[in-house]
Amino acid sequence: MPDTIPSCVVLLAGLLLQAPGTPAARILGTWRGTSTCVDKQTDRACTDEVVIYDVDSAAGPRGPVRMSADKVVDGVRQSMGVLRLQYDSTSRTWFVDFTTRVPVRWRFEPQGDVLVGTLTEEPSARVIRRVTARRGP
Repeated sequence: MPDTIPSCVVLLAGLLLQAPGTPAARILGTWRGTSTCVDKQTDRACTDEVVIYDVDSAAGPRGPVRMSADKVVDGVRQSMGVLRLQYDSTSRTWFVDFTTRVPVRWRFEPQGDVLVGTLTEEPSARVIRRVTARRGP
């Protein structure tokens, strides 16, 4: 038996990941838009941002996927970090949980060429941010 995977198998696996109907294919790409604060009175440190999200890899048709999140300040991209998003087939959304000063959840839903997202405080589900972005270069 050969020790390497035939190139045709690798090519087929890559095509399956990019198949238009898969959840991963719907979120892959570059997204540009805004991330706005919902309640600046409660979240005083929150600032509205212009954002760019690059979702550039998927482990499989249902993820997880890697999202590099940047904000644009004075025309320059600044990294906010990399998120590893999991797919929730019930809600058809991508999410990641983590803790900053409180536990939070990012959730993103691709709707064609529009990506809608929220940042919520957990477990209360209080919305902190709303994201609207468009797929594009």
